[in-house]
Amino acid sequence: MRQESLEQRVERLELYIDLLRDFAVDPETFAIWDWVISRKLNKSQVDRLMKTAREFNQAIKIANENGSQPPRFEEFSQKIIEIVHLEDNPADEQTVLQFLKRIKHSHRYLSDCYLTTTK
Repeated sequence: MRQESLEQRVERLELYIDLLRDFAVDPETFAIWDWVISRKLNKSQVDRLMKTAREFNQAIKIANENGSQPPRFEEFSQKIIEIVHLEDNPADEQTVLQFLKRIKHSHRYLSDCYLTTTK
């Protein structure tokens, strides 16, 4: 089990309060923020997770426009697993699919979603 200092725990809980405020303004974000909170992710993980999703989404969009090969799911999956894997809450490909199902409808973070849950 990961050990958090009191300060780290307070920072994580403050993040969750901010996410819940975001949900109150934009209910569309519930699915993604609920998943983040249930995984007990911290701000750094959330920032890296969203950045990775945007980068891969953009790479897929560009590949589609250029008719080139899009990035492989395995590459995206490995990056997400590295971000969200915790000793007491391991991540695997199923975790990545859960993330994709939740973020693909969140147009606030991906205006046009090219990420899909199919390989």
